[in-house]
Amino acid sequence: MEWKTKEVAEKLGINPRTMLSWIKYFNIRISKNDVGHYVYGEEDIAVLSEIKKQVDNGTTLSEVSCAKWGESPKETTVSASFDELMHRMNHLERMVQQKADEVVTVQLLNHRKELELITERLQKMEEIIESLKNKNVVEAKIVKPTKKTWFRFHRLKESHQ
Repeated sequence: MEWKTKEVAEKLGINPRTMLSWIKYFNIRISKNDVGHYVYGEEDIAVLSEIKKQVDNGTTLSEVSCAKWGESPKETTVSASFDELMHRMNHLERMVQQKADEVVTVQLLNHRKELELITERLQKMEEIIESLKNKNVVEAKIVKPTKKTWFRFHRLKESHQ
């Protein structure tokens, strides 16, 4: 007879996710149906039951004896240690990637602030240059009157005398 994950979990009195994590952790080979769902036989249920019994008695997963399904406890411990190391390594890689992303983000923000400051300074310089141009134009008109204006001024002066 074959059972589904939920049925076996209920039979053992554990959460289906816990059971699936044990299957992954201990690399238990469970058959799958046409849809890809696990189907459990009597042997599979016996193995999971043995794991549950040992865990209920206070044994940690790394110390659970796997002799019932043909692996020596040493192989399981090495496999579990390797899995733990791989898990830690993946975690560290994610942390390094996250830190690198944070560093890049901070650098981009700093560069953006610097560019904004440079842009502000450039705009101020353009305004100063423009005001200086305007000031020079006004001073040039005041200091150097055109001949026509000078001529008119003298004509007016002569006519009033």
